[in-house]
Amino acid sequence: MIKSLSIQNYALIEKLDMQLFKGLNIITGETGAGKSILLGSLELAMGKRADHSVLYDKNKKCIVETIYDISQYDLKDFFDKNDMDYDDEMIVRRVISPNGKSRAFINDEPVNLATLKEISAHLIQMHRQFDNLELNSPSYQLKLIDVFGENLPLVEAYSSLFKSYQIDKKQLNKLKNDSDAFKKEMQFIEYQYNELNDAAVTVEEFHELEDSFNNLNNAESIKSNLLNAYNALIEGEFSIINRIDPILSDINNVELRSEKFEKTKESFYDAIENIREAANEFLNISENTEYDEEKIADAKVKLDTLYNLMNKHKVDSIEKLIAIKEELNEKLQKHFDVDKEIEKLSLKIEKTSKKLRDLAEELTQKRKKTALSFSKQVVAVLKELALPHSQLKVDIKATETLNETGQDRVTFLFTANKGGEFKTIKEAASGGELSRLALSIESTIADKMALPTMIFDEIEAGISGEVARKMGYILKGMSAKHQLINITHSPQIAAKADYHYFVYKDIIGDKTITNIRLLDKNERIVEIAKILSGDPPTEGALKNAKELIN
Repeated sequence: MIKSLSIQNYALIEKLDMQLFKGLNIITGETGAGKSILLGSLELAMGKRADHSVLYDKNKKCIVETIYDISQYDLKDFFDKNDMDYDDEMIVRRVISPNGKSRAFINDEPVNLATLKEISAHLIQMHRQFDNLELNSPSYQLKLIDVFGENLPLVEAYSSLFKSYQIDKKQLNKLKNDSDAFKKEMQFIEYQYNELNDAAVTVEEFHELEDSFNNLNNAESIKSNLLNAYNALIEGEFSIINRIDPILSDINNVELRSEKFEKTKESFYDAIENIREAANEFLNISENTEYDEEKIADAKVKLDTLYNLMNKHKVDSIEKLIAIKEELNEKLQKHFDVDKEIEKLSLKIEKTSKKLRDLAEELTQKRKKTALSFSKQVVAVLKELALPHSQLKVDIKATETLNETGQDRVTFLFTANKGGEFKTIKEAASGGELSRLALSIESTIADKMALPTMIFDEIEAGISGEVARKMGYILKGMSAKHQLINITHSPQIAAKADYHYFVYKDIIGDKTITNIRLLDKNERIVEIAKILSGDPPTEGALKNAKELIN
């Protein structure tokens, strides 16, 4: 429920503060005084977009602040979801800067317009004069049936599943497109991968292959040179070992007691032993090295294959070539994974489609069951509003494809005359009939809605007299469960107010500003009398105004 509305620097409003209450809040005033400006400013606080053109003084900020009592409306989850602190009193503030920039706040925490619209949708329903045109909209008509039939939880469950279904279908199409595009190049990728895989070696194997080829290719030289080295060290007449033996004898005959000498002699013995071991290893390698043309050819073929692949893929190392092979393998695996994902997602979509069909059929049955009761209640109210022969028929037809609300297309068919032909509301209802139909529908669904505040802007357009008086009673009845704010030119409706506000213009110097005040009982009588007869009101109008109020 709205507790207060504060407006600064908006349109013709310099500064305005308005307290609002439970029950029926009526707003009247001269044409052009600024009644609809109030609604415009309130729409800013509900998240409507705006620019600096709304500023009264182009050099100052426009500030609209609304205070709500939300203690009875179970909105804590909304605050938790948006990471905001909850309080039973909620303050919404909208600021428009002279440069056109806009900021919004809830309880002094900055929020975006989407958040502001979301919370406002839980708190306010605004019905302006042009909103009667919305009655012609099939989607709005469907929503009315769902509200009346209390189908919204089922609709939300269906819509949530339908959104997931649409996302999955979009993803499936993408996967299929990816798969189709990949198949065109898959054959080449698979060829490249197989070519690399057939020649596959590890880094260690590659270097061993290079070493082996080098050794085989130089076998004769290796064998000859190492044998020569062995002979020079061990076997030859002038071998190093033969020449060392006399030296060893001389060293062994040295009778010197010295720790340093003993260590040096030991090192010399080790060196001679290392020469013997090295020479024997040279001999062993020489004896085991054989020139093998077949092995050389095999190694050359393998190395040439790998070198050619490096050139082909423009890399300079076996490590980079192996990385390319792994990358190609990942692409192939991804294709196989995509096919699996397509199969999995297709199955999921099939199951979801069946569930959606079942939910849509359930909604269809509920809507058809609701439609007759809804029509009867609306027609009952229309009869109170002096349309005794009016009829409303709700036509529900299933569409071929599912959409975000199910499978139904709803059309309201109306006639205001006995025996008249049923036509769409746009074709059948005059201005006054449309206003009565709109209120009849709003009053029919009011008890089904948890909205704290309902706002009507001249709902009585096109009617007057006794019909307006009955409309006032209907609004009064609705205000028992909702805070109603109603802008009106009808004295019959204004007379039903729990709180009556008067919008007026003041001229201060060369400026015209809009203001508002809450009327007391005597002021109400005068205001309603003015609506009846003009300003100043006649005695008859004043008497009539008293009777209307009483």
